[in-house]
Amino acid sequence: MTSVFQSNISHYKELLSQYRAGEDSKEQLDLLNQLVPASFYIHPEQASQLADRYLELALKYRDNRRIVSAYICKGWMFTFSGFFKESIETLEKCESYFRKDVPSFYEAYANLIRARAYINQNQIEKAQTCLDRTAELSEHYEENYWMGMIVHVQGIISSRQLKLNEALQCFLMVINTLEKNRESLNSNFLNQLGQAYHMAGRTFLRLENIEKGVDYIQKSIEIFKQIPNNLDALRATVSLGFTKISQQDFSAAKSLFKSILAQPKKQNSKYSYNNSSYGLAITLREEKKYTEALKLLEPVTLFYKEINSNYNYCLIKGEMVHLNLDADQPEEALLHFDEIFDICKKFKYHKTISDATKVLSEYFARIKDYKKAYQFHVLYDKYAELFYNDKIDKIISDIEIKYEKARQQAEDEKLQLQTLTNHLAALQSQSNIHFIFNALTSIQQFIGTNDAETAEKFLLRFSRLMKYQFGEVQTDFVSLHKEVLFVEDYLLLEKLRFKEEVSFNLFVEPGLETSGFYIPPLIIQPYIENAIKHGIRPRGKGKVQVIFKKFDKEYLECLVIDDGVGIEPPGNAQKNSSEHISMGRKITNDRMKILRNLGYEAAAIFTENYNEALENPGTKVTIILPLKRNYQRVLQSII
Repeated sequence: MTSVFQSNISHYKELLSQYRAGEDSKEQLDLLNQLVPASFYIHPEQASQLADRYLELALKYRDNRRIVSAYICKGWMFTFSGFFKESIETLEKCESYFRKDVPSFYEAYANLIRARAYINQNQIEKAQTCLDRTAELSEHYEENYWMGMIVHVQGIISSRQLKLNEALQCFLMVINTLEKNRESLNSNFLNQLGQAYHMAGRTFLRLENIEKGVDYIQKSIEIFKQIPNNLDALRATVSLGFTKISQQDFSAAKSLFKSILAQPKKQNSKYSYNNSSYGLAITLREEKKYTEALKLLEPVTLFYKEINSNYNYCLIKGEMVHLNLDADQPEEALLHFDEIFDICKKFKYHKTISDATKVLSEYFARIKDYKKAYQFHVLYDKYAELFYNDKIDKIISDIEIKYEKARQQAEDEKLQLQTLTNHLAALQSQSNIHFIFNALTSIQQFIGTNDAETAEKFLLRFSRLMKYQFGEVQTDFVSLHKEVLFVEDYLLLEKLRFKEEVSFNLFVEPGLETSGFYIPPLIIQPYIENAIKHGIRPRGKGKVQVIFKKFDKEYLECLVIDDGVGIEPPGNAQKNSSEHISMGRKITNDRMKILRNLGYEAAAIFTENYNEALENPGTKVTIILPLKRNYQRVLQSII
């Protein structure tokens, strides 16, 4: 166990001791605000009880922030325990509190959890709406935690939409970002890294890259095991077990499922235990241990019946039909079939009926009971045909839906495209005006102090920048080569402006091809400006580094690093958020939103303290941009 987690556990125990020693008071409420989130990983069984007490006290003292926080905690637990409907209902109770002096990050987090719950309810449009709201709200918070979670959930949505390559890009982006600081990650970030590896592994499997899929899932398990009492390790192990079954490696699958079932049962991991029983039963069937497999499946069917999971209930009962026939127990097989037949008809689980009737027909034909064999064969023909018709209908329906969406989208774009393009041009002009104002203010200062030589140098650089901005940057994308030259000129101009107060360094990775790729212009400059204004100036002096390098084969990574005062702690950042977000950065964020609407692939921007060990930790902004195609041509083809 790492020292980070040892420290977390010690802090948790100290808080718990203070809470138990206290009375029914607001001090207890403040302690629960810290205790409940910490208990998710350290003591999951206790988390639910503490969350209930947290909500009870928050309602008693009419503390709106704590009420919302308690609802969010309960919603989180419901979602990750598989009770998605309850999670959505709980989080909806927060709505009336979001405008009552409750910071917006509470609303952002509630929407993020609702998005996860909606995904598992197959309500993808609602999930996307919640995620978009989270992204909108989280722009005001300088935390990688938000960006990582948003990108991760976007990956899950893309996966559900069968956009597997897009989903994989999202998960790999989270992995690459968090791996850089893996040794210093806290429980939340490390768990996020494990989940990204797990989902990337499952996506690789769906893309039929079995080797990478297994590798990534195994890495996720290794990460999850570093976090005490982490239930995600069980979920990942279940995934790996069923992967081994698909590879016909029943021995390895059996070992994995048994390792889960050997652990003490926990309330929040019922899905993992029951799915492990199902997986183990499959391996026992391969060993012809039919009776043992049937005993394992009996409590599994009860579990899915209790939670009204009709599909899983029928699936397991169908497996029991097979096992009973393998064990030469036709009466029991018929009982299981009778129990699910009406449910399958009602919910149109035609494949489950056709699979069961096929093996029943074959069994009775084998024991020469031809009457029953014929009856079940007739049923098999009927439901097999319905099943294949279902598949054909779904294909046709999907085509019709895609066609209708494409037609509607084309009509909408005809009405909206010009507005979006005009808006983008307006934002570009606003960015130009903002930059020009700062530059002219500096020139005025030099003239006012009779520093003619510096004013002349400044005007020379300034004129070159204006030529770039008003001459060549009247398009939505420019070559990376021109953008690097612009940044170089801008840094030289700022060096003249600040003299010895601020030093600047520009580094372009050797071998980085800059002439053949295109990116949106003026993406980097607002972050350099922000580093000076909010990082260096409060300290009085410092250094700014700008680094351009390859992120991988298809992406550019640009780093803007300063050794200034660093990012405000979350408590202070809330009240100063409007000051801490520069106008240039706000314009950049708005531009990126519109460019995404025009077809530009999503970019990622992460902000963090550069070195927490220093008195002035500095700030590092990581900007990751797609760097694969000439997006100028792509945009022209769209327009």
